[in-house]
Amino acid sequence: MMQTTNADIISLKEEHYTPYELAEAAYEVMEFIDLDPASCVEANKVIHAYKFFTKEDNGLSKEWHGRVFLNPPGRKLRKGDLELEWAEEHDIECRSCSSIWWKKLLMEYEAGRVRQAIYIAFNPKQLAINQEMFQYPMCFTTSKATSSCVNNQGRIKFLSIKPNIKDLVTIEQIQKILGVKDVIAAEILDAIEDDSWDTVDGLLSRLSLDDKKKKTLRTKFIKKVAFPDDLEVLIEQEEPTQQNVIVYLPPKDDYRWHVIRFKTVFRKFGMTGELH
Repeated sequence: MMQTTNADIISLKEEHYTPYELAEAAYEVMEFIDLDPASCVEANKVIHAYKFFTKEDNGLSKEWHGRVFLNPPGRKLRKGDLELEWAEEHDIECRSCSSIWWKKLLMEYEAGRVRQAIYIAFNPKQLAINQEMFQYPMCFTTSKATSSCVNNQGRIKFLSIKPNIKDLVTIEQIQKILGVKDVIAAEILDAIEDDSWDTVDGLLSRLSLDDKKKKTLRTKFIKKVAFPDDLEVLIEQEEPTQQNVIVYLPPKDDYRWHVIRFKTVFRKFGMTGELH
């Protein structure tokens, strides 16, 4: 099981892995995914791309080829980040991380190396930054979506990695993840440090809470924290209420058929169409 570092626990909200149903839809449209240029080992267990680039690989520095699926990083950029260096190198005035990845995708598509691609915009504000998106077919996720991976605010239910119980080393971390009071968080931390258990029930048995509170806490643990015997590390995130936009770059030599295919398949996520 993948271990989560203490630093990772604080920044889990920066990661938003693609849900299974959305990955399946991408396969229905493109039939295969040759490359996911912004991924990791855990994320590719869902995407199953033939090739993927990790943060360490720096996908922005490489050529992209074939059918590409891109759910870009959404973190706040800081001085020295590779995205800002790439944007400066290519004379692109942009400080949005996800938009810089879009610019790279469009560059590879226009160069003919990327044959077709699906891009996930984290919110509709990206359309204002990247007006060229309006030239391509897209899907706006809505509250009327029939897909189970879109919530009732019309937002994709992205996945994130559960932090490992052994990596919770401060009261603040426990409060943030489990939403408990500091007194209970302190008791949980003492039980974690005891280290003579390996299951959620073993940990709960060391807490001086009544059965009702233990039952509530058990549900939170199972949903939000990975234990040594836990094989499920990807969980649904609690998301903001902005909608997402899914942009499709179709094959230039078979444009019309693939656009119809995209609209048909992605209709379950919301409203599809062409705005140009």
